[in-house]
Amino acid sequence: MEKIFSNQILIKQELNQIKDILLQPEKLSQWNPAILRVTKLAEDTVSIQRNIKAVNETEVIKIRQTAEKVIYQSFGGRLIYQLEFHLQTINESTLVEEQFYLTEATKLPMGLLAPIAKNAFNQNLTALKRIAEISK
Repeated sequence: MEKIFSNQILIKQELNQIKDILLQPEKLSQWNPAILRVTKLAEDTVSIQRNIKAVNETEVIKIRQTAEKVIYQSFGGRLIYQLEFHLQTINESTLVEEQFYLTEATKLPMGLLAPIAKNAFNQNLTALKRIAEISK
């Protein structure tokens, strides 16, 4: 796996609340505006369709968790990747560090795509923060 970028944000919400949001893929469109439709394929797997032009307009995401991490493994798109959300409690907040890894080689120009993707994923983290803090 090759790490491409990471983002982080501090959210004024308990770690378990953040984890619950991340583990509910049907809520993805609430904090990722590019997502048009989420279809459940299995208990831990969903199909995602985006409403904008993207490297992966459709993909399949398998979701897993550990004690302090939620992992989205993407398959079926032009870019095969793993997105890890590392969660850490700091005082009464949660630090979310998002790490994006390529899990398969690609012919796409990652030098050009990485900064664009990093910015888009950071905007999604900011939206996640808004939603999580509203539900506090």
